[in-house]
Amino acid sequence: MAKSNKIEMQRRENDVFKQYISGVKTPDIVQYCSEEWNISDRQAFNLIDRAFKRFKQAFEDSERKDYLFEAIERYDLVYVIAIEKKDLQAANTAIQNKCKLLGLEEISSIIFNLNLNEYNSLTNIELTEKANNTAEVLGQLNRAVMETFGTE
Repeated sequence: MAKSNKIEMQRRENDVFKQYISGVKTPDIVQYCSEEWNISDRQAFNLIDRAFKRFKQAFEDSERKDYLFEAIERYDLVYVIAIEKKDLQAANTAIQNKCKLLGLEEISSIIFNLNLNEYNSLTNIELTEKANNTAEVLGQLNRAVMETFGTE
């Protein structure tokens, strides 16, 4: 049996992975590997093991994405409720936490830190500027969510 290169090994792993997630039984995969690539049962089981680990990792990543998406939706809801109640500190905190959850601390640092006394002393022009900054950050967050979850 000739030793296969990395590209061939990756192709084999992909092939076995597709069979594995399609529900093909292990003995059938072993037989396929033996016939298709003339490899030993042990080598076939190693490929199946890698396919299982890859499947497990994909499942864990999927669960994590689901959790992140739910958490992002909760922060969005908190933000909307806070704005409706004119609780700007809570709205700001929701945005900052959403940024942290997405790993966007650099955007989080752009957001103004609200202090109610400070906020009350702002002029309309300053309020508009801060609202525009927040809108820009929210736009960046929404783009990041779309990229992360592949939604449009």
